[in-house]
Amino acid sequence: MARIVFIAPNQKLCENGRRIIADLEMDQQVDTYQASLSEGVAIARRAEAEGVDAIVSRGGTAEMIKKSGIRTPVIEIPITAPDLVQALIDAKRITGRENPRIAVL
Repeated sequence: MARIVFIAPNQKLCENGRRIIADLEMDQQVDTYQASLSEGVAIARRAEAEGVDAIVSRGGTAEMIKKSGIRTPVIEIPITAPDLVQALIDAKRITGRENPRIAVL
């Protein structure tokens, strides 16, 4: 296993992460997985058992990993304003409504 594990909760973030990792020529140092919540915790546990230096994830998956008792440092990718804007754009597209009713958690 690589020294860093990146656990992406969705396909888009996983693809973006892989692209950035390749651009930084860190392919050999970072293993990338697409998993969320409890599945992400299972991967993090396995990574910790194999001696990784850090785990990178986002949102609820990062939070669950932190609360699971894992001692390996967890670096959380923050949710930014552009992320929220994209979520609103996606909500409009998915619902077909100009002003969809949404909840932000």
